Amino acid sequence: MSKISKPKSKSSLRMEAYTPTPSNIHKVRSLQNFSTPTAQKKNVQIGDFRNKTYLSYQPDSLIHTPELGQSIFKPRKLPKLSINNPVFKNQPANSAPEKEKTSQSSSRLKPYLRQKTNISVNSAIKNHVISCTYKSRTGESLGKPKVFNQDSFIVKSGLKGVKGQYLFGICDGHGPAGHEVSRFIKEKFPIIFDGKFTVKNPDHGQIKEILGSSIRELAKNIDNSKIDVESSGSTLNSVFISGDKVVCGNIGDSRAVIGTFKERWLWKELSRDHKPSEEDEKERIISANGRVEPRNIQGHDVGPERVWLENLGMPGLAVSRSIGDRIAHRIGVSSVPEFTDHWIVPEDKFIIIASDGIWEFISSEEAVNIVGNTWYAGKSDKCCEVLVNEAVDRWSEHGNNVDDITILIIFLSFSNKRWGDHN
Repeated sequence: MSKISKPKSKSSLRMEAYTPTPSNIHKVRSLQNFSTPTAQKKNVQIGDFRNKTYLSYQPDSLIHTPELGQSIFKPRKLPKLSINNPVFKNQPANSAPEKEKTSQSSSRLKPYLRQKTNISVNSAIKNHVISCTYKSRTGESLGKPKVFNQDSFIVKSGLKGVKGQYLFGICDGHGPAGHEVSRFIKEKFPIIFDGKFTVKNPDHGQIKEILGSSIRELAKNIDNSKIDVESSGSTLNSVFISGDKVVCGNIGDSRAVIGTFKERWLWKELSRDHKPSEEDEKERIISANGRVEPRNIQGHDVGPERVWLENLGMPGLAVSRSIGDRIAHRIGVSSVPEFTDHWIVPEDKFIIIASDGIWEFISSEEAVNIVGNTWYAGKSDKCCEVLVNEAVDRWSEHGNNVDDITILIIFLSFSNKRWGDHN
């Protein structure tokens, strides 16, 4: 692959398509020989606090550690997908337009299918999730690590005891108490969602209703919490998978993208970024007596368009939808999610969900190529690290500030077998 330039404009980013050869095909080892690494069993932290990686199933450490990266399900050596596995404990509108752009097909990856289950064959659903990895990195201000990593993430499996159903999410906090808001979402949203989940194999419409109702209750709970959300809030990009059904509910500018391989890598965005510069978003804010314009410094417009009170220089929010942000919500900022649904097909290989620390200087097309080519080379456990490092390099080219960066990659496999068929 030839080296590409790194333009500032997201829309202008391009990457050459990668065409695999048979010699590159990565053979994945049997998934039935998994044993949990000792460090993970004991929840041991590895390395120096300031600049090394920490391994922990509990993402509260995301708020305090400069960098964290770990495989939730180990690619090529996967744990049994059991709801009792501690790795699955809670951790840190209208349909959006679909996009599919052109940008290695591995051997067929098979999930662990021999677990006993009490689910009947009629209620069983297909499982297409075989592994999930994540990485989170605290941002920098003027070259120094920030005090808090305001990002959090969500991983929950086995909703209502049904294997093959998953809830994933990325929360990107902002404002003085942004880290508290994102942590609140991480802790409470899966509980609220699970409580409203009354069907074992919902259709797309039911999933949207459950997600929407859960987010409304979540927003109300945050508003009534002890957290000061006058000028603090968070994004929430949630992805629910039930068998081959996928629904993304998005609020803010965290993004979810599917990587598909059909002779070359294709990409499809499951969400659009909610920015004040979007015409429909801007119209809603202006109609609510808000103001949309860049930050003004000594008479010069600097940076992206933001949301302001009509006659005051606050709050200066860079997203048009969020959870929290009480002041901004008085002038048209919304907590109503925008939904996109998708059916998993054999060519779908992974889903990337990431905070805007990834997307600021990397396009969806580039991200799919970077992850896809790394995965295809047999380094699926390095996909998050490679993409995060590329994002950090791009930020460094534009100054001394680096945003918090958090990424989840969900690897998929298409199988016609059902969990309930294997008793």
